[in-house]
Amino acid sequence: MMFKLADVPFEDIRIFEDEWVELKPTTPFGQLPVLEFDGHKLAQSFAINRYLARKFGFAGNDPLEEAFVDSIADAFNDFFRETIKTVVAAANDDVEDKEAVYNETIVPAKEKLFPPLRQFLSKSNSGYVVGKSLTWADLMISNYFATCEAIFPHFFDGYTSTSRIT
Repeated sequence: MMFKLADVPFEDIRIFEDEWVELKPTTPFGQLPVLEFDGHKLAQSFAINRYLARKFGFAGNDPLEEAFVDSIADAFNDFFRETIKTVVAAANDDVEDKEAVYNETIVPAKEKLFPPLRQFLSKSNSGYVVGKSLTWADLMISNYFATCEAIFPHFFDGYTSTSRIT
């Protein structure tokens, strides 16, 4: 998404299962994603996001903002790791009681992330998590939250200020 917002051309290569067996040993850690540029292969999604954010101006406007953006992104990553299996299972209708798994997994994770996120949004008073401009943390959070809301329409109940991020 940062490439698009920065109006920088790129090639999005999707790997199919049969191609992966051959490609896997050529990647830095035997996994995806990998950003290839100028003879380099950069792996790990957060490293890629941070690199592109700095390169294209989505990291924050000064070192302190960058640190807060990274802090929020790391906190979001905790939320993501706690909830992704539930979100995918619910999206694929692989759960018997969507509401029960929501209450067991998503709600406790929201209760950890949403209050501090709300404080950051309130402090910035811009609709962005830090400062007055779009950051890679905003992009990551809004993308995942939109997915969560599509699967669980009541995702933002009780947290209307947090829904401004999507």
